[in-house]
Amino acid sequence: MKRRSRAWMVVAGTTFGAAGPFAYTQVSIGPGLVVTESFDSLGSAATATLPSGWRFGSSTDFSIAFSLQTTQSAGTTGPGAITSTSPGGYYNWGSGTNATATDRAVGFLTSSSFTSPRHLFAQLSNNTGSTITSLTIAFDLEKYRQGTRAIEITFFAGTDGLNWTPVAAGNQSYPADSANTVVVNGPSTVSKSGIALSGLSIAPGGSYYLRWTYTGVGGSTNGQGLGVDNFSLTATVLSLPETRTWDGGGASDDFDDAANWDSAAPATGDSIVFAGAIRTTPNMQASYSLNSVRFAAGASAFSVGLGSNTLTLTGTDGITNQSDNVQTIAGGTIVLDVAQTWSTTGTGGMVITSAVELNGSMLTVTPAASTVITLSGKLSGSAGLNKTGPGELVLDHSGNDYTGNTTITAGTLTISGDANLGDPANDVQLNGGALRSTTGVTLGAGRTVS
Repeated sequence: MKRRSRAWMVVAGTTFGAAGPFAYTQVSIGPGLVVTESFDSLGSAATATLPSGWRFGSSTDFSIAFSLQTTQSAGTTGPGAITSTSPGGYYNWGSGTNATATDRAVGFLTSSSFTSPRHLFAQLSNNTGSTITSLTIAFDLEKYRQGTRAIEITFFAGTDGLNWTPVAAGNQSYPADSANTVVVNGPSTVSKSGIALSGLSIAPGGSYYLRWTYTGVGGSTNGQGLGVDNFSLTATVLSLPETRTWDGGGASDDFDDAANWDSAAPATGDSIVFAGAIRTTPNMQASYSLNSVRFAAGASAFSVGLGSNTLTLTGTDGITNQSDNVQTIAGGTIVLDVAQTWSTTGTGGMVITSAVELNGSMLTVTPAASTVITLSGKLSGSAGLNKTGPGELVLDHSGNDYTGNTTITAGTLTISGDANLGDPANDVQLNGGALRSTTGVTLGAGRTVS
């Protein structure tokens, strides 16, 4: 009955990685992110060796007083069945006749000579190649023998095998029975599923630990025969940023059409690259938070439409044009999440008609020689503007209200009016570059040029 839990305290087949603080074979969590353990490979021996990474113990410290084997085995019927006088121990349970039962579980039966609490551990190793951020766990708790003593099964997780966090979703109470007899048509099963361990940060090669504790409640020593079976684990890993390249292979110009990208549509934190000459008018249908935007060398002239959406840029590279064509980003709002540089490295310029929100992050604009970067959308927010590079920056919005000084360290900054320079209190610092006006401009009384 393969949805039964195997013996009482087991953490089955978990694949995580290299040895942690204890140099033992571990349950490995690999790139597939899913681990299962049915314990069916144990056979019927009383001294069956537990799967790699699993152990029993009499201490809550994973590293001491442990056993890598069961000490008893029993089935539910026929020769070798559990009885009212069976000895206590770490059990290799079988569903059916013990010698032939292929559905196994691991767990406990306590007695006057084998007292509680007792523990089942699993040591997991992260071999996924990425940081694990959460685990979702499921297992069955199976009851093989009744007992006149109440039993509590409690579930724990931890990072070092010594300090533990209770996980109540894995707990189960077993009230005292009237006699110490085999479970009729057993084992009986309680399934635990969807146990979420979140907020984790298990580095590649790092370890993580699970613990099931079996504790008797009350004065009797006649424990219940319990096991853990059908363990499964699904890991969630930290998604590393990807670089997505536009190839225009979709049926529309939509950003969210995965066919327009080399592998998949951009996700949060990704960098995007526009390349080639197919579908050169991409448009966003929703707001995005991306690391950077780059127009590749050899790219045709693109006009990227943001619509009414927000594009948040989280990387220091910001926006780069490596091509020899003028590239345009229009509509919506571009928000800086960190100080960053917008630059050209080929002979093509850039025209940004989107509103730009500095959001407390310095914007450095670096056009290459003989190229022009034009910011014609409203520039707002704080932290200021830094013009570097030998080319030209044009500020072309009369409602700019950004705060923070404007520094020109190379090339030329061109304006058509004082309002292009943002808040009237902003100063202009000439540190090797030039400020140029296309018309006769009188700077505000509160603005200093130095």
